[in-house]
Amino acid sequence: MKETGVSRRIDELGRIVIPKEIRKNLKLNTGDVLEIFIEDNKIYLKRFSTILGLQEDLFNIAKVINEMTNASIIFVDQDFIIVSYGKLSENYFDHIINNNLYHKLNTNGFTKLTNAYISNEFIENRICYITPLIHKNVYKGLMIVIENDKLINSNQLEIISHFKKFITKQLDR
Repeated sequence: MKETGVSRRIDELGRIVIPKEIRKNLKLNTGDVLEIFIEDNKIYLKRFSTILGLQEDLFNIAKVINEMTNASIIFVDQDFIIVSYGKLSENYFDHIINNNLYHKLNTNGFTKLTNAYISNEFIENRICYITPLIHKNVYKGLMIVIENDKLINSNQLEIISHFKKFITKQLDR
């Protein structure tokens, strides 16, 4: 565990302020929900993941999209790849997403990229269609569709965008 050298008092309501620099480094924003864990008399905080609770559904959606397009599908939960299905998917599962990817995205639709660093370990030479999963104006993750042996046409992308809408509606649960 990494020490920060920072200590804080608990106020009369039981609150602790997380210093701005730590929030910035961990990309914690106002309104983010943190899970609290206790182990061996220690308190651990972890960002609550609404999309991680959909992992089984996301896997099934990835499987359907793969059957329809022969594309590889990746779902990202803010920082980590949580679902990877299709050709070469084992290269991606459980890796950290490259943060620069978020800066290249069109928030409304799909951004088409080649030679993209999906994770910090691999450059993807195949054509990637990437779209953010946004809920209440906050990035919750990404949906990445990677072409394999055949091109993805505009009709298929439209169908995939409906899956995206379904996923973002599920985040309200």
